Amino acid sequence: MIKFTLLPYCSFTELTAGYSSWPSPVGKAQRLQQVLLRPNSDLPFYCRPVLLFVLVWMMMLAALSFHVSYDSYPTMELPLSLFAISLAALLAGYGLVRVLFPVAEARGDGDDEYVLDVARLRKVNVFLVMVAVAIMILNLKLDGLPPAFGFLSFETKNYLEYGRLKQLLFPSLICIVVNSSLDRSRIWKVALMAFGLLSLLLYVTRGEVLATLLQVFFVFSLTSRIQKKKLVVSAGVMVLALAFLASLVGNNRTTQSSFFAVLQIRREFWEWPMIALWAISYFSIPVSNLCWIVHNFHFETATWSFLYPALPAFWIPVDPHDSVTGYSHVVDGVHTYLATYYLDLSYPGIVLINVVLGVACAFIMRRGMSRNCLTSSIFLGCIAYIFFVDNFMPLSTILQFAIQAFVQGKVFYPKGITGAATE
Repeated sequence: MIKFTLLPYCSFTELTAGYSSWPSPVGKAQRLQQVLLRPNSDLPFYCRPVLLFVLVWMMMLAALSFHVSYDSYPTMELPLSLFAISLAALLAGYGLVRVLFPVAEARGDGDDEYVLDVARLRKVNVFLVMVAVAIMILNLKLDGLPPAFGFLSFETKNYLEYGRLKQLLFPSLICIVVNSSLDRSRIWKVALMAFGLLSLLLYVTRGEVLATLLQVFFVFSLTSRIQKKKLVVSAGVMVLALAFLASLVGNNRTTQSSFFAVLQIRREFWEWPMIALWAISYFSIPVSNLCWIVHNFHFETATWSFLYPALPAFWIPVDPHDSVTGYSHVVDGVHTYLATYYLDLSYPGIVLINVVLGVACAFIMRRGMSRNCLTSSIFLGCIAYIFFVDNFMPLSTILQFAIQAFVQGKVFYPKGITGAATE
């Protein structure tokens, strides 16, 4: 196993003198702590990006087969074809890296020992808290109480319309929660994780809450000592918990009658548990929408709207495909990670984005999933979300990658590196 090495607070001389000379902590909080990392060969299947990609597609296709909505795409030929094209392109991109870099050694199965600088990690988290608080105070002044207060009968704006600078606020809150999950101090961990999650809930941002919890679980899986079988059971429990949370937030945000009406739920499913209907509709309706778009759309010229989410909100141009929601049987504005690429570039767009994903999967595996656990968890979280929207391109994701890459470089050190001890 690859591991970060647990050290008490000590000087660089003591740090490099060997395990036998490291002093025991005497009344001082440990600054450097151990986190055990898993080599690539010991990763659970859901931490392997290609297998996770296939798993999410299987869940989409299985959910679509229920046809819970009157608007569900009626046959399975097109969705199966889209899956086959996507998987073939992904594997082509993955294989391309292996062909072009045949001598490159994967770094994920080494015996390196690392240290995690907890003090520096807390400083980063405190800075992110200050950024988040400043933005939330600004939003409170400009837009009034957050959307969650609407549940308590206060007058608030719709959660889609409320707030400014959310492209920075949400990644900051997610990073606070994910990073604090590594801290062994119960006080710091509970306080920072509670702050981040409660702040996200105040904005009634279900997607970001689910993405946060997914990333926390991926980091846990990459740094946990427990056996893979127990991790798989934990993953099952995690999926059920996320489904329950999505259903809870959804039921408070959308009435049952509105849910049935907007999503055109078939009458025979009205008696099903809402948690099941939320989960099935979440996984089936976006891929159904994608199929209807492919069925209805007539490609004429290439556009580049897939790049728009990478821009600040006030710079985003008008979407050239706004009329897509007017197509017959397209229920709402979510249509998996593929729709925008198809609308912009037709089938070459579907092929190209999946080839790029395959290349990214190969490079990330070669770098070592656990060795870069913070950024790896973002990538895995984006793959887990392909059933809903493209989470790779948005500015909020790019900022989160930048924050976590900075944190990864500043708080993790191979054994013998001075940075963690000389500050």
